[in-house]
Amino acid sequence: MSVLPESRAAAASRGQTPSRRAGRRWLAPRWAKVMRDLWDHKSRTILVVLSIAVGVFAVGMIAGTRQILDHQMNTTYQAINPADAMIGVTGFDADMLAAVQRMPEVGSATARFNLRSRASLGPGQWLDLSIFALPDWENIPLNIVRPESGPWPPPRDAIVVERMSLPMLKANVGDTVSIELPDGRTKDVTVIGTAHDINLPPARFTNQAFAYTTFDTLERWGYPKQYTTLSFRVADQAGHTDKAYIQSVADKVKDKIESSGRTVTFTYVPDPGKHPADAVLTPVFLLLGVLGLLSLFLSAFLVINTIAAVMAQQVRQIGVMKTIGASVGQIT
Repeated sequence: MSVLPESRAAAASRGQTPSRRAGRRWLAPRWAKVMRDLWDHKSRTILVVLSIAVGVFAVGMIAGTRQILDHQMNTTYQAINPADAMIGVTGFDADMLAAVQRMPEVGSATARFNLRSRASLGPGQWLDLSIFALPDWENIPLNIVRPESGPWPPPRDAIVVERMSLPMLKANVGDTVSIELPDGRTKDVTVIGTAHDINLPPARFTNQAFAYTTFDTLERWGYPKQYTTLSFRVADQAGHTDKAYIQSVADKVKDKIESSGRTVTFTYVPDPGKHPADAVLTPVFLLLGVLGLLSLFLSAFLVINTIAAVMAQQVRQIGVMKTIGASVGQIT
């Protein structure tokens, strides 16, 4: 006697379509039940999936962003040929700079003058302003400053403002700014353009603006041509990554300067090869990474909570399975 295939009506009478029956043949009964339970608890399932996705996305995004920033920041920083060390001096001339350049431990050296002044923002409002003068505007060997707009170097009685400082001065290119010199005199200067100096901290962080002018302008204001900051790179290529070695060379340069009767105000050796902002970004990304991992960790607890809630609704089914002899492995 032949067995006729089940009719569509008979299948439908049991709440099951032929397509669903055919689909379940590919799954073992236990996995079919798992899928059915997940479908019956759609809101919990979606919440678990989203929580895991958010945690994984956060960790991946933070790690990827950190890697990209590290590469881009390092590439940009190395492009300015950063100095290995900087030494502040009360004042020295080109002969002192040449003497340092002749030291066998020094590969290259340069200098700049820093005039500390104040810029007027309005009646009774002042902003600290550091004005730098460079010895050679076209050939800057170390800590390269890149002009962005306006003439380079600026003409007399004009300044080029570091681009992050322009909003702090509440001025635009072409405006006139009144500055107060250390001796109390005031001078009006024209903002002739902007430049970018990676080595300088953001003006908003320091509440201080930075600008550049020529020695011709400074001499018109009564300041002799001299330097206050000496920057150098060590001659030993392997020494560029050795902070202790760089510090030892800086100490020798300091001794040479002091032996000439000049006063050294500071000696600064940055972490070799690291962008100045690295010290700020590292803890920020560390904190974000911890928060991302915490989000992923909490999603695991959500998975456990969801499974526990589903299992709590299966007490009857588990009891039936135990009654007919199911093992612990089959139940779990």
